[in-house]
Amino acid sequence: MQLNITTDYAVRIMLYLSMSEGENLITSSELAEQLVVPRSFLYKIGNKLSDAGLILVKPGVNGGYRLARPAETITLFDVIRVMEQSSYISRCLEKDAYCSRCAADHCPVRRFYQGLQGKIEDLFSSITLAELASDRDHKEWISSTCSSSKDDIS
Repeated sequence: MQLNITTDYAVRIMLYLSMSEGENLITSSELAEQLVVPRSFLYKIGNKLSDAGLILVKPGVNGGYRLARPAETITLFDVIRVMEQSSYISRCLEKDAYCSRCAADHCPVRRFYQGLQGKIEDLFSSITLAELASDRDHKEWISSTCSSSKDDIS
């Protein structure tokens, strides 16, 4: 399973907002610059997170973004569910239990996937934005930037 880049951006945005909780609105310029999120993605992600009730968006010159509720009440899984079309590790775990062999009800692999899926969801649901924001390295995370180009990577 690999999360989409837009989900990664959404997690960055939510974490940054949780670190700024209680402060003024955070502008789109600050978010885009600090988190290296393209503005075109920022607006789309902001709309999705706002529609889901995770953030508040105030448009206009004095506008910006902030969390819609306390960071202690928002889990990583809340963000992932909003951003991903599906968070299932296999197609057979979707509601329709699609299986090209029509054997979903009797498949030992599917049963294993179900157990694994539950553990993944429990893990993502067990960590809140507040807990992530309290990490001792959060100041370094905010000030981190890439120091090498892709060409420098061997």
